[in-house]
Amino acid sequence: MKVLAVACNSQYIHTNPALFALSRETPVKPNLDVVYKQWSINMSELWIYEQILAEKPDILAFSLYIWNVDFAAGLLKDLRLLLPHCLFVAGGPEATGHPQDIFQRLPQLELLFLGEGEESWPAFLRLAAQFDPAQDENWQRCLIQAAAGPEGPAGVAAKDAIPASVAPIDFRRRPFLYAPEDLQTLSREKRVIYYESSRGCPYGCSFCASAREPLRERDLDLVLADLPRLAAAGGQIKFIDRTFNANPQRALAICQTISALYRPGLSWHFELAPASCPEELCRLFAAAPAGYFHLEAGVQSLNPASLRAVGRAADWHKAKPTLQTLAASACDLHVDLIAGLPYETPETFAQAFQALHELNPGYLQLGFLKILPGSRLAEQAAGFGLRYSPRPPYQILYTPDMSPEYLLQLHRGERALNAFYNKRRYRELLLEKGRTWPGGALQMYFHLAEAMRAYPSGLSEKAAQAIIATLDQA
Repeated sequence: MKVLAVACNSQYIHTNPALFALSRETPVKPNLDVVYKQWSINMSELWIYEQILAEKPDILAFSLYIWNVDFAAGLLKDLRLLLPHCLFVAGGPEATGHPQDIFQRLPQLELLFLGEGEESWPAFLRLAAQFDPAQDENWQRCLIQAAAGPEGPAGVAAKDAIPASVAPIDFRRRPFLYAPEDLQTLSREKRVIYYESSRGCPYGCSFCASAREPLRERDLDLVLADLPRLAAAGGQIKFIDRTFNANPQRALAICQTISALYRPGLSWHFELAPASCPEELCRLFAAAPAGYFHLEAGVQSLNPASLRAVGRAADWHKAKPTLQTLAASACDLHVDLIAGLPYETPETFAQAFQALHELNPGYLQLGFLKILPGSRLAEQAAGFGLRYSPRPPYQILYTPDMSPEYLLQLHRGERALNAFYNKRRYRELLLEKGRTWPGGALQMYFHLAEAMRAYPSGLSEKAAQAIIATLDQA
């Protein structure tokens, strides 16, 4: 039985940690050959077809995310014609979030793996190893029935048998994600190395796919033992914990170890809740060498009504001093707002943008609400009057407080913000002008966006200078 499991990442430098986790759990069977491959959605489809066909798989498994589900749908349509006897299966957040819809949109799929796959995937492979495609013409039907039947692995869904829920696995003593040769390859190819020390989140924000997933922490002794191995690989190590400092003292212990591992060319990325960052951890970040810590602090909104509507626990008065300290440090601080939350108005959003702009973080993201399938907000969207695209990434199109025209204006403002502030072009001038611009800093970026329309082919330095000059002419 030949099995090919593939991931199509959004960029070349990204990797899919799920494939590494599943590869560590692959059972050793003499009649089972399992291969794991990673590509990018920016690669040629013909090249990917060639690689898949060369493997001649009996089972082809895809890992589905919002950035690759449409890409995978196109591949599967053609691959069904080229691999008529192959069984197509899939897992990942898109499969888990709305399995019925995925079965409809990707009718070539026969099985979906819902939730975490470290237990269901090896159990499925042990079932698959019992069949010989060359000897049994009914092997697909029998395997589907066995895998999705009452005695099959938990979390495996067929088109006519979708589990109502899947229990989380015990995450405390999971093995280290990477084999030594994996780290060598990732280091040589200069890819981001992803790592998780916890799963789930205690905060339950309704727009997040992890809102229903309880916080589960890997044992701290295992995490601390992993850090030197990650550091030896070098490059950027990105923790994918939903909220790294959900347990502040645990986060502090991890970062104290990381601080002792410093060497040039190595950096660590975390997502933080700034309001619950203890002073000692904040001081540790601030004292680190330039660029050693990449910190992503999700503010999302400063409007109390919006925060209550999505169940987000946030305290700006506690978060602000932390963000001020980190913004003034040598850390690479990324701060973001989300446009389109319930009850967020143009006025409240502009006020929040002004507050974050004046902090002068390294990167200020103007993001847009995504109504993720399976999230609580997807169930509540109609009650809030939210309209959003049914296509990935399920982006907000209308709210009772933000018209489509205003949201489009925000998109144009985002392009100007990214072209100037986030590329550090004229940063000091933008901060100065943003403090006194009529209507606030956001209106200034709207102005820049209008000026950018005269340069549809891109921004040369000469064009950027001409656009910036309009700030003095307005």
